Amino acid sequence: MACPDIPEEEYNNPVDPDLPTIGMPALIIFPDSVTVNLGFSVTLEIFAKGVENLSGAYIELNYDKDKLSLLSINEGDFFEGADETIFF
Repeated sequence: MACPDIPEEEYNNPVDPDLPTIGMPALIIFPDSVTVNLGFSVTLEIFAKGVENLSGAYIELNYDKDKLSLLSINEGDFFEGADETIFF
């Protein structure tokens, strides 16, 4: 009986937990760049990695308001079960 080839781990996704180039803790915006045509929308996600006992974070995203408009913000599941919204 022969063992099958075991694939090598490859960390090429910016949200991989063991990505060696990002110090922890970190907030990661994914994707880090995107091209979109006029009239279309894009989703950006913010991931918290290596975070323990977080009760909140101040995140400010700067963008050209003449070129982009914010359509919505969703909390995601990081603070799932919190008594109140995390947006203030």
